Amino acid sequence: MRKFFTLLFFLLIINFDIFAYEIIGFVYDSITSKPLAGATVRLEGTNFGALTKSDGKFLLTRVGKGQFNMIVSYVGYTTKRVKIIVPGNDTLVVYLTPKSIETQELVVTASKKLQTVQEVPVSVSFIGKEIYSKKNYVRLDEALRYVSGVTVNKDNINIRGSSGFSFGVGSRVSYLIDGVPMLSGDNADSKFDIVPPEAIANIEIVKGAGSSLYGSSAIGGVINVITKEPSDKSSLTLKVQSGIYTKPKYEQWIYTDKPTTKSVVEGLYSNDFKLFKILLSGNFVNDESYRQFDKSTRYNLFGKISRDFKNYGKFTVFGFFSSDKRNDWVYWNSLDSATRPPTGTDLSRYLISNKANVSLDHKFLLTTRTFGNFKSSLYFTKLDSKLAPENPEYRLSKAFAFYNELQLNTHFSDNTLLTYGLNYQRNWVESNIYGKHKQNLFSLYGQVEVSRLLNTTFTFGGRLDIEKSDSSKQYLEFSPKFGFNYLLSDKKSIRFSIGRGFRSPALAERFATIKYSGFEVVPNYDLRSEFSWSSEIGTLLEFDRFLFPSIIDFSIFYSYYNDLIEPNFNVQDRPLIRFENISRAQIFGFEISLKTLLFKNIPFFVGFTFLEPKDLKEGKILKYRSKYTLISSVTLPYKFVSATFDFRYISKIERLDDMLRLQVEDYDAIVPIYVVDANLKFDLDYFKLPLTINFGVQNLLDYYYVEMVGNLAPTRLVSLRIQYSY
Repeated sequence: MRKFFTLLFFLLIINFDIFAYEIIGFVYDSITSKPLAGATVRLEGTNFGALTKSDGKFLLTRVGKGQFNMIVSYVGYTTKRVKIIVPGNDTLVVYLTPKSIETQELVVTASKKLQTVQEVPVSVSFIGKEIYSKKNYVRLDEALRYVSGVTVNKDNINIRGSSGFSFGVGSRVSYLIDGVPMLSGDNADSKFDIVPPEAIANIEIVKGAGSSLYGSSAIGGVINVITKEPSDKSSLTLKVQSGIYTKPKYEQWIYTDKPTTKSVVEGLYSNDFKLFKILLSGNFVNDESYRQFDKSTRYNLFGKISRDFKNYGKFTVFGFFSSDKRNDWVYWNSLDSATRPPTGTDLSRYLISNKANVSLDHKFLLTTRTFGNFKSSLYFTKLDSKLAPENPEYRLSKAFAFYNELQLNTHFSDNTLLTYGLNYQRNWVESNIYGKHKQNLFSLYGQVEVSRLLNTTFTFGGRLDIEKSDSSKQYLEFSPKFGFNYLLSDKKSIRFSIGRGFRSPALAERFATIKYSGFEVVPNYDLRSEFSWSSEIGTLLEFDRFLFPSIIDFSIFYSYYNDLIEPNFNVQDRPLIRFENISRAQIFGFEISLKTLLFKNIPFFVGFTFLEPKDLKEGKILKYRSKYTLISSVTLPYKFVSATFDFRYISKIERLDDMLRLQVEDYDAIVPIYVVDANLKFDLDYFKLPLTINFGVQNLLDYYYVEMVGNLAPTRLVSLRIQYSY
């Protein structure tokens, strides 16, 4: 391990300027010839890039000698690939053509490098920053619920049926912030409140096993939250939002005579101080909830500082702190009292959850044909139930996740790229429920991409992971991958991929010893990694001269899972839960989505996913999965006003664990989900005012359903938001 860090230190201090060149250019609208500010300019196959300034100018520094493909993109315009030779004496001028449908055309998460969507061999979905400007969302998961093939169960993300009900531990989806893993060191779960929505630039969701590049937890896919870059000039955004939960239809659910509210204050500031660029964002949320004993108060702060050193590459440091004080709600008293906790609950109880992180991202040029990226991160989480230590339900857990990765991209020729690297992660926890334990994960990975060979891009590679926790055996995992993407034209492609995924047990799953709300969890020191094989074939088709301009994405997929880690109930004189490798399963399905522009100005989207999840051990449908999901969205614009309506349908979960009846009253009160959200946006920039007003209604029809056993989902929330920007 000492040699590993010595190598990293050498790469950080080496002088790269001896073979570095600059690329200067401008980006304009091809019709109006106006400069495009904020366009993205990147070198294909790398993470090197820049944003254009107000005059459309861009500058790429520290570029090696040779021939490269430069990709220029801007939202609402067709992405352009430009072949360049370095060094060159001419200033580049690039014209982009407007397109009918606004789409995200570039992706960095699928192969750990920049590439166009049409060249990716796997299914990828996007959430753009506009979703948080159109809708009164304050958490990441609110937006994820409207992604095709994705469902959310509290803090658990489920991509194409990969996850079920897991008591909040052991995510099967790798969760990243700017490419850095952000799963907690103890529970290996996702936290959706660590980045303020205003700081998010876009979100990439890669579907299917991604362990060949991302290792443990990418068994079902990868979600990468990409934050905004600091701006070139001073900018400020302030938001104030307030909402009211409407009273429930059923009198027995009304637990207070006063209206309960949800209030939000959020802001973002960014500037270029010449010495460095900075971005600061934060929000405060006070949620009185629609349920008794479910109040929460939380705030988070996010910051990013970047500096481009001519000789040593670009350094970016980002971090966050988030604190959440909330009541310790677990499940309802009964369906008849769905807004109240079990009888006898101490209503004064609360817990505090803190999350903090600091991360370094260093992009550099190693040789004329090799680009490097080093990431290092320390992530801290703390949960305190604020009970007396002698209380049997007292919980205190402090966990750390220390992550380091060195990634290199070497161009052997114009169409052959090798992406390779190594990383080391150390998780450790100090807790009265998990004890004091450590987990070490070390990995090596490599992937070769051969592009534009008979209109086909081939990808193949693999990753070797070693995982060791104290008091358990050492495990070795190898995750291969193969895929190709055949371009029928610039706007039509066929893709295929197959790969292996795995997930190492979280420290909480191996070592938990806890009594909590009637449940008792016992440890399992022999818990092994779970793994999967995932494959898909699909097509991405873009039509300009169809009835309406349209984009169709269709895929058929199959996943096989073995040694799935599930909570297993063992009933003696009381219900005991032990995480065990108990399941073999398969999931077959297909997914289709359509994005179009109706009558030239009405954006419309619809996505449908079908799953056939089967437990191969019991010959029954897999627990906690829904077969059908459908999402749809339409926006009706008129001058400075736009109305957006979103709909989601999730079919009824067909199979639960019957042992839940021992503790959760009416555990089987499950219904299909039909939810409509509505938002009305007034953009006063139309009148030269720097204001935006949003009126939103979440769960417009006040439909009652559950996403998690024994938990009534949010009822109707009516909110108003005022935003000031300059």
